[in-house]
Amino acid sequence: MPSDDINVVKLVSRQYLLFDAKRQKNFLNVLRDCGNITSACRQIQVSPQTILRRRKSDVKFARDFDQCMDEAIDMMEGEARRRAVDGYKEPVFRNGKQIGEITRYSDSLLMFLMKANRPEKYRDSVRPSTYGDLNIEITSYAPKKITAPVKRIRSSLKDQNPISVQAKRLPDPSS
Repeated sequence: MPSDDINVVKLVSRQYLLFDAKRQKNFLNVLRDCGNITSACRQIQVSPQTILRRRKSDVKFARDFDQCMDEAIDMMEGEARRRAVDGYKEPVFRNGKQIGEITRYSDSLLMFLMKANRPEKYRDSVRPSTYGDLNIEITSYAPKKITAPVKRIRSSLKDQNPISVQAKRLPDPSS
């Protein structure tokens, strides 16, 4: 059995060496530019599992990885802002020929940016209604299977008043 252990260690060491400092640097540069782990792995020809293992085992690589992702996300936010505020050019065609271009703006990107940067003001707010009854009816052929869900529902909704949670046993279809 010791020979099997040696082979595993050699295999792990070989994989570890294949993702050397130069490939790590290349991977991080590509990741910074594209912001997509799978795409960066394909370009550098390294598996995502190798990246995951390296992030877990190498604190410096994990820190550099996180910094590259932050920079990529900042770049994406900048592009989203540009499209939302400055707009983007779109060609206008007539009879198969381009006759000009118009500037389009993205209201939805602008709203996403506003929600992300000022959530207290622009978030979607959902307020639970305290008016009216909440009626839940659970039906089953097996009465023992009803008890646990009814108890869970009652306990999770105890702040909502009034509540009616009823369990109803259906007649056995075989009779």
